[in-house]
Amino acid sequence: MTASTVIDVLESQHQHVKKLLDNIASGKGQKMEDDFCDLRRMVAVHETSEEEIVYPAIRSIGGEGAVIAERREAEEEEGARVLGRLEKLEVGSAEFTQLFAKFREAVLKHATTEEQEVFPLLKSSQRRARLEAMAVEFERADKAVPAHGHPHGGDEGTIVAMPATEMMQKVRATLRSE
Repeated sequence: MTASTVIDVLESQHQHVKKLLDNIASGKGQKMEDDFCDLRRMVAVHETSEEEIVYPAIRSIGGEGAVIAERREAEEEEGARVLGRLEKLEVGSAEFTQLFAKFREAVLKHATTEEQEVFPLLKSSQRRARLEAMAVEFERADKAVPAHGHPHGGDEGTIVAMPATEMMQKVRATLRSE
């Protein structure tokens, strides 16, 4: 069996995020809240991992790679700010729904742009062994913010009490330590 590359991991995470975005957009009640908890964790871990692992790799190419990394990081910073605002709102409220619709649109656009720009750059600029090592780092980042069972639903799902910004800090600290 061939080892996963960071591109495989990113594609899988993008699919998971897209599913959660759709579930939240069409959801109600506790399921919607559960999916938002999952999304918060997923976005915090995914985006921070990209900033720490992927963007330095494409930035090191110079030229186009540096420009693309800068643009994607700016999008992610804005996404983190909006996610922080969403966390302060009641899931399902009119204000949440309106802000979430904009967040969802921005996240989907960001993911598509990454798939079209970042993935090909990674493939063309990094050796397979490096792409596999980057995948291992993503796994390490994922373990930095453990999932916890929902208090209302047994051990299924994910609930993380800390804000997304704290999750991001925890991922950064994990990836920067060795």
